[in-house]
Amino acid sequence: MADKPEIKHLPSKDAISNALSEIGSTVIARARKDVAALVARELRAAVKCDGKWGIINQTGHFVLEPTYHDIRPFHCGRAAYSDSPLNFIDAHYSYEEYGRRDQGDIFRTPVDGSYGACFYDNYEGGNWGFLDYAGSPVIRAKFKELRNFSENLAGVSLPSGEGYIGLNGRMAIEADFQAVSDFKDGIAIVRSREKCGFIDKSGRFIIEPYFDYVWEFSDGLACVEIERKYGFITRSGHLAIQPNFDTAFDFKGGVARVTVKGRQMLIDKVGSTISETPDESQEVFDLGEGRAKIEIEEDLWRVIGVRGEFVGDAAFGCIKTYQEELAPVLDRENWGYIDKYGMLAIEARFSSARGFSSGMAAVGQGGKRGFIDRAGKIVIPFQFDDARDFQNIGG
Repeated sequence: MADKPEIKHLPSKDAISNALSEIGSTVIARARKDVAALVARELRAAVKCDGKWGIINQTGHFVLEPTYHDIRPFHCGRAAYSDSPLNFIDAHYSYEEYGRRDQGDIFRTPVDGSYGACFYDNYEGGNWGFLDYAGSPVIRAKFKELRNFSENLAGVSLPSGEGYIGLNGRMAIEADFQAVSDFKDGIAIVRSREKCGFIDKSGRFIIEPYFDYVWEFSDGLACVEIERKYGFITRSGHLAIQPNFDTAFDFKGGVARVTVKGRQMLIDKVGSTISETPDESQEVFDLGEGRAKIEIEEDLWRVIGVRGEFVGDAAFGCIKTYQEELAPVLDRENWGYIDKYGMLAIEARFSSARGFSSGMAAVGQGGKRGFIDRAGKIVIPFQFDDARDFQNIGG
């Protein structure tokens, strides 16, 4: 007698449904990962043609044809734009050009070496909103003043005061302040009742508004001004170095430049003097990357290290701040780039030069702007009337 055939049970509908769901979830997860990786490589830059601004990708192709009166660099996947004529001074330009900061602004941000006020990235005049990486308006142009996004929050000005919006355009921190700055490491400088302090991303004060002026934290300490004298505080708000200085710059590599009665000196983190600048008349300005510049004679500058030692042998007509370890320099009549050792890394052959961002820099030649890579190779030809930095659309 033949054996009975083995009966094979087919999987149930629920089992089939669960298996398909698992496969679908895996496919979707992989697709999302692929899209995220693609986004991480995508860059955008604002460029100007015939009086209007548009957006290009890293290949130089337009993502958004020139449409708006102004478009600023991307931050956190958003770019500020204006749909009406502007009438304002771009204080960020002075920082980029000269790498210095004033003594009369609201807040100064030493990590940027900025000369403008707290709002050096604050865009005034016209109506401002935000575009996404495809060039679509995701936050309509309704603000008279705003800042770039930082840590997914952007400072905006309302009739009631200054506050922050989220990436969706809704208020995230109420406009209860006189002025606000960018977030960095989860905290931001704000001005309230004519004094400055720090808030967290919930809008709660973590350092009460006690100081006349404050700077961002650098190397674990923040410079503060009290009654026209400068000192340094810790992240808990306690004075680490008493306000005994006439001017002070942020700490870099464990040292900071200060002046007392015209004497420039370097101090350590307990306030002890390390060394003094030999020539008291020489001005020193921060360049980032542990470097500064000093004017050795009128309109002639050299790079120095954190302890005042000369870096490299060359002198230049102008030295901008370091970005991605290279700094634009004016060598006679043309612009090039030096490395952190003060050596010319990219030949001075351009009529203008911006700092590097995402591995590329906007440079000028023949009245037009294009982009070069870190080797000095032209990667996007000279075709724009103006151009701003490339930024990663996901950051």
